[in-house]
Amino acid sequence: MLKTIDLAIGYQKKTLLRDLSLELKKGEIIAVIGPNGCGKSTLLKTISGLIDPLQGSVYLEGNNMRQLARKELARTMSVMMTERKPMGYTTCYDIVSIGRFPYTNRMGTLSEDDHTIIRKAMETTGSTGLKDLPFHQISDGQKQRVLLARALVQNPKIMILDEPTSYLDIGYKIELLHILRSLAREKGITILLSMHELELVRNIADKVICLPSDGTKVVVGTVDQVLTEQYIEELFHIPKGQFREIYQWKQNL
Repeated sequence: MLKTIDLAIGYQKKTLLRDLSLELKKGEIIAVIGPNGCGKSTLLKTISGLIDPLQGSVYLEGNNMRQLARKELARTMSVMMTERKPMGYTTCYDIVSIGRFPYTNRMGTLSEDDHTIIRKAMETTGSTGLKDLPFHQISDGQKQRVLLARALVQNPKIMILDEPTSYLDIGYKIELLHILRSLAREKGITILLSMHELELVRNIADKVICLPSDGTKVVVGTVDQVLTEQYIEELFHIPKGQFREIYQWKQNL
């Protein structure tokens, strides 16, 4: 589905990661974890094409992403980042509608089928009651629901989500995990997301990408392989024994 080859990410004056080769398969849920500043958001932005890699390539369904037209890319991949541009008085319904524009005609006209898809996505994400409200007036947690609905209406094959559980209460965090798991298992959508809550990563991820703060060795593995007490203490620079003390998790985590 998606592959990176010898990828280096960062900015002109700072390289965060080098020689990163990953392969994301259809229907997988892949979580990116690591300490603050390690490059989680930068990795997602690079893979999604929002910023260019310092070197290396990203391939989507065998095609170099740099060679894909924007409309073609938008029909295959949806992206939800933490940064939000000012939306003025745009309603939540209109925000979600933006996700359907890769499928509209030159005039950008939405069909009745488009409106049906939009309504269904807002129902799925619990944002129907927000449809007529200005986006800038709703809470951060409600904005997450609306932006997830926008990502869904693109009918993507892969979703890239930067900290999708941010601002959400525990009830909706659990609901969101059920939604994402259903999208992966039932529709075969590949989901790449960054998360801080390791207990949620354990319950949703098929694979975990661990980014160290010093940009050295990236570790990729299953939950059971990487979410061990010893490795988590090493990755997050936690004094020995404190991880178990805080989370009260058993050795088989």
